[in-house]
Amino acid sequence: MMSGMDRWFETLRGLFCCWSGTRWAALLLLLAVLGGCAVPTRTTELFKPRVDQSYLSAQEEQPVELSEGVTLRQTFWASHNGLTGVSLPLTTGGRPNEGEIVFRLLDEAGEARHEERLPAAEVADGVPRSFRFPPIFDSSQRAYTIEVRGDSPAGAAVSALSDGAERYPGRLTLDGAPLQGDLLAEWSYKTTPGLLAHHAGRGLARYGPTLFIVGLLWTLPGLALLPWLRQNDEQAWSIQRLWATALALSGTLLVILPQFTHLVGVRLGGWAVWALIVTSVAALVLARRRGLSFGPVERPDITTGLFFALVGLLMVSRFLALHPVFTPMWGDSLHHTLITQLLLDNGGIFEDYQPYVPLASFTYHGGFHLLSAWFSWSTPPGSAPLPAASAVLLNGQWLNVLAVVMVGLLAEGLAAWRGRTELAGWAGVLALLFAGLLGPMPAFYVNWGRYTQLAGQVFLPPALLWILEGWRPERDHLRRLVPVILALAALALTHYRVMMMLAVGVPLLLAALLWPARREARRGTMALLWRLVVTGLVVGVLVLPWYWTIAEGLLVRILATTVTATGAPTGSTSEYNALGNTSLYL
Repeated sequence: MMSGMDRWFETLRGLFCCWSGTRWAALLLLLAVLGGCAVPTRTTELFKPRVDQSYLSAQEEQPVELSEGVTLRQTFWASHNGLTGVSLPLTTGGRPNEGEIVFRLLDEAGEARHEERLPAAEVADGVPRSFRFPPIFDSSQRAYTIEVRGDSPAGAAVSALSDGAERYPGRLTLDGAPLQGDLLAEWSYKTTPGLLAHHAGRGLARYGPTLFIVGLLWTLPGLALLPWLRQNDEQAWSIQRLWATALALSGTLLVILPQFTHLVGVRLGGWAVWALIVTSVAALVLARRRGLSFGPVERPDITTGLFFALVGLLMVSRFLALHPVFTPMWGDSLHHTLITQLLLDNGGIFEDYQPYVPLASFTYHGGFHLLSAWFSWSTPPGSAPLPAASAVLLNGQWLNVLAVVMVGLLAEGLAAWRGRTELAGWAGVLALLFAGLLGPMPAFYVNWGRYTQLAGQVFLPPALLWILEGWRPERDHLRRLVPVILALAALALTHYRVMMMLAVGVPLLLAALLWPARREARRGTMALLWRLVVTGLVVGVLVLPWYWTIAEGLLVRILATTVTATGAPTGSTSEYNALGNTSLYL
């Protein structure tokens, strides 16, 4: 006779096994909507103009008459690519005007990018006049000049409006003589398919070789491990699961290896990238000669195509978002760029922040910054490393894609772990779709700047999956523990808070592992305990150099102060953690 717990278990198992794909799809859609996923709606215009900030209202409004022979100029800085229009409030002074107004937009070299003539009779008081032109693809962080002049006699001319207060960076002049304040104006931008294509082509020409090398660096070391790790594995894997697993394994090595090169005094650089790639290729050739393979691999099917199509769409969406961005954003990114620069300067882990900051310890989790340094070094032979700021931006978006891929790996692996291999591929595809394209996170990290947590989220899903696979009591070979050990060590070196998130889930994972063997609880518990001990000891050895440094630094004292503080967060803390507009760079 079944116990009450057994009956509950059988009911849940029946629910998971008997529901049709349509019901599960409806449930997933409902959960996505309840979870705040934003499903795009049809609009009349796909690419709408936007403005930085409108300066059409004045604190101290002052008219400037545009009479014959007078030229008014105002400089300003464009913040984004795709500058496409300028709006100016003009006034007639309540009298009829004749003649015309000439508007010109000049670039930094003084060349006219747009010229337009406006009959003075068409000027309407209180209605800003918009001057539109084709989007300028490379307008971001460039200076432009608004030039306006008229041909009506003095006392009967149209006037532009200025603000006596300084409103934005720029210089207002009348016939070359400086005026106080700034011209009332609003400039707008528009992202078009042509603009995106322009920047995609320019980005591929500049960073295409680096992205290719990064792809090899993140794939080959993990692939070289898989023939050894999957010996005697009878479960067939999909191509997408094989690739995602290789990515995760490679990433763990890129975080762990610099801890030990630092101990022995080896300086890393571009040579290390190629050494890893060549060593991995040699290991793959050796494995093939010895008859080792990647284990059983499923034939590609529709889920394989959908998976990689979604990965491609993710890559496009993440990297095209960088077209108006020239440096990593938000306060955290300044810190990340500084640490990445120090890693490049020192060829790996460093002891202090000199000469940039008088700080004599480095205890901040360094996984993301090491991955950014590897990205910087991933250039063709003979080429200089990428600047730290570019490496942080590009690596941040690369990890943005991988964090979603790892959710797909977890979903597919969980389905296979539960024996639902026929649904595993679809689970990975749906996870990729929902996690990567139907919500603001993690795409918003490019604006938020908390790349270290994003890097931790790359290692969290594989760690969860590999714990379930490696700690299973019936698994008798210790090589199953290698992925678990690597993932836990990399996570512990990458982000302390995400490691704590994993710790919260460990009791649930242990319960899931022990439940199938509940009738032989003692045997299952001892087998699981043995795996826990081995995993903990090896992970401790891998992270010992780093955590030994932490114990001697400031972090422990700062943490003690933080966790013992009482009361509500301060206003500055609340402001620092505010999300802001989550759709700005989607």
